[in-house]
Amino acid sequence: MNNFKKNISLIIATLLVVFSALSICSIHSNKVEAVSLVTKYGRGSKFTIPKSMRGTWVSKAKRSTYKKIKLTAHTVTLTPQKKHDGESYTGKWNLYYMNEKYFDKAYHTNIEVKANKYANKHRWVGARKDGSKEIFFKLGWLLDVEGSFVLRQNTKNTIRYLNPEFEGNYYRK
Repeated sequence: MNNFKKNISLIIATLLVVFSALSICSIHSNKVEAVSLVTKYGRGSKFTIPKSMRGTWVSKAKRSTYKKIKLTAHTVTLTPQKKHDGESYTGKWNLYYMNEKYFDKAYHTNIEVKANKYANKHRWVGARKDGSKEIFFKLGWLLDVEGSFVLRQNTKNTIRYLNPEFEGNYYRK
């Protein structure tokens, strides 16, 4: 009887090990699929906004595109002055580095439109630092979109666009 109990417990232990190994393999394969889909469209790691630039910035200029820009550690929320016609980059967007090798390879190919649709659906905005106090926000993942902009922190309480058409538009905390 003791041998029978030992054999049963050995069989049960073996089955548990096999099932746990199978579940780990299936979890790993799902992660690999998700990662490959992300790298397929060139998304890099999360972009982090410097602490000094985080907060809600408000513009008093009527010709400014956005009334408010809210910057958190990894997101930007854009509130427009007025309703835009057509495609609008308003609301909350997640900030990511773009894989430059992917961008160079995929730009002006048939995947360009697919990547942009996927990025818009998942609310991605490409971001990178252009100097110590400047951040470039690329609206439109691979497509060049007119609304892409650079923000520069002038003082502790002001930031401004560096785009020529909006030069002089200040945002204050």
